[in-house]
Amino acid sequence: MAHLTTGLTRRGLLTASAAALLAAGCDGSGRRPADRVITGGRVYTLDRRRPWAEAVAISGDRIQAVGDRAALDPLIGPRTEVVDAAGGLVLPGFHDVHCHPIEGRSGGGCLLGYDADAAQLVRQLRDCAGGGPPGWVIGAGFDVTRLTEARRPPCELLDDAVPDRPALMFDSNGHAAWLNTRALAALGIGPGTPEVTGGITLRDAAGRPTGLLLDNAMLVHSARLAELLPHDEYPLLLESQDALAAAGITSVADARVFWREPNDQLRLWQRAEREGRLKARTTLGLWAYPELADDQQLAELRRLHRREPAGPLSVAEVKICVDGITSNLTAALLDPYLVGTPVPGDRGLNYFDAARTARYVTELERDGFSVHLHAIGDRGVREALDAIEHARRRNGDLGARHRITHIEYPDPADLERFARLGVVADFQTSAPGIDDPEYRRGDEPVLGAERTGRLQPIRTLMDTGATVTLSSDFDVGDLSPLANIATSLRIGPHAVPGLERAIRAYTLDAAYALRQERLTGSIEAGKLADLVVLDRDILSRPVEELAEATVRRTILGGRDVHTVP
Repeated sequence: MAHLTTGLTRRGLLTASAAALLAAGCDGSGRRPADRVITGGRVYTLDRRRPWAEAVAISGDRIQAVGDRAALDPLIGPRTEVVDAAGGLVLPGFHDVHCHPIEGRSGGGCLLGYDADAAQLVRQLRDCAGGGPPGWVIGAGFDVTRLTEARRPPCELLDDAVPDRPALMFDSNGHAAWLNTRALAALGIGPGTPEVTGGITLRDAAGRPTGLLLDNAMLVHSARLAELLPHDEYPLLLESQDALAAAGITSVADARVFWREPNDQLRLWQRAEREGRLKARTTLGLWAYPELADDQQLAELRRLHRREPAGPLSVAEVKICVDGITSNLTAALLDPYLVGTPVPGDRGLNYFDAARTARYVTELERDGFSVHLHAIGDRGVREALDAIEHARRRNGDLGARHRITHIEYPDPADLERFARLGVVADFQTSAPGIDDPEYRRGDEPVLGAERTGRLQPIRTLMDTGATVTLSSDFDVGDLSPLANIATSLRIGPHAVPGLERAIRAYTLDAAYALRQERLTGSIEAGKLADLVVLDRDILSRPVEELAEATVRRTILGGRDVHTVP
């Protein structure tokens, strides 16, 4: 037996945990007693062959058996821990395929109100910044629309609140920054500062910056803060692990990992892996920098690839922003906005244009990457689909699981392409403003009724047979899968058709998106023991109770990473 076990393990045909089961021996029934048995509640397995069960047995990091309590009783030995679900519901661990775990931790600073107008923002900042430490004032949370509608330049408004120190505020969506005059000077942003690819520096008629940086201009210029204000983000990463576990998230995709100095987040994730501090299986989406030369960037990304589907950390995705966002008037559209925009042509902007996007997808999937594409406007979504179709024609099907995220205003003609091309459609339903899609500038709608009526066609894409996932985009949206599932059921004609389907979008279908569906996403014997125990059976109670449900226990690879009494 020892010789057989060693041989199978060397060939990669048997995992270490499964080898341990063989080597450990069995009880009189021919089955080894389980390390843990979860019982006392219903088990919704997401296994089509057996969707419901009463108990789950765990040995090592794997699910040993799933079934009726009586059938699993023989697996309860003298050392087996029996976990009482206390009438709750046992589910596969949630998978959040679009999250910003580090960026979503505050680390201090001024927290602004998304619904606050310009005058209210100034008052909030005065209260926050007054009497604070010397140096920069940093904060986040405002809505760009409130400042573009103001009569005075945004930098002057911020000067009113913080006149004696540089101040920089990030918007609620992570796509804009608001700077005062001192901050503009400190970052070297003036009339002669050239634009960066994929970004806009808003300027007055004389060419002077007004204090708002949109999209990649915000990222490029604010990156200098890492040099001016050295800050250790590692404690924020560790804080994020507790938050993920408390939300019941056992697999997560970081949707924007900066991997170049001075803000190298990749090394932080690698350190957490070395120290055994990760509480969710993590897939990193390396940020594709629009301002870098393509040959150099593609070569560096290729060097960083490492796919570990069952491991704590996998560097197996690249995040590409195709366009901006609607509230900035930078989402890429086929037809112009109905109001003037800061982008020539009034059709939004590209971080990566169509040709570059097609090249990146084609080459990156050859290197083993799946590509995670941000696309909001109908032109952005079409260009993302075109890039994937181009890669498919050049490469054939290499097994990549490309996904497009947000998909707020797709052209109806493009919806059937998701299923045909095998593209995962990823949606967030709790972002600020998503429940009021008729963005306006003053009294004018920016898109019009026809386009806003297309907002997030989740149900239609599900009906076409496309793989659809739900995710948080934390901290733009709520981290809680339960909250996001609840929201997805009440967003009008595009809502997810039923709670079971919404759970699947956060578990098995999300595991598919991360190329983990053979290992996680459902409760089946042989799969990894990544589970959550809820305090109530949400599938047998009114949907309205979803908002009150909580995660009582989160189990990752057979061990508790979160428990509450």
